Amino acid sequence: MEPRFESLPAFVVVGALHRGAPGNGEIPGLWQANGQRLSQLPSPQQGHFYGICDNFDSTNNVFDYVAGVAFDPEAEVPDGYVRWDVPAQNYVVFGTPVGNIRDAYHYIHSTWFPTSGKMHSGGAELEHYGPDFDEDPTMPLTIWIPIQ
Repeated sequence: MEPRFESLPAFVVVGALHRGAPGNGEIPGLWQANGQRLSQLPSPQQGHFYGICDNFDSTNNVFDYVAGVAFDPEAEVPDGYVRWDVPAQNYVVFGTPVGNIRDAYHYIHSTWFPTSGKMHSGGAELEHYGPDFDEDPTMPLTIWIPIQ
């Protein structure tokens, strides 16, 4: 799994917020419950979906996850959704099929970071799903990890 390095400008994501433990099956359910509505929101990147992972609590093994879309920063946030401001940031980017996402995160944090000489910036991690996003485990996605 060979990464690339990219910078992203600041942008806004709007979506459904969940706080919970990784790997418990709740995140796929969040996408299933909200995917249709999210795809109908006005977005500057129509059809591009983002999973935002932040506010990690290693003591309780929970974090915030937003299933959302890039959103017009001037638009009103729809009822039931949250606004997440993603700052301009440098990232290391990994590609993986959706079905391998847990293994990919494990590799990134347990193997790649300790040997890369790079440092996590402490910001939100992003999952980018393209316009063909569905439940197919072979569908590609990219994981964007903020670095210093």
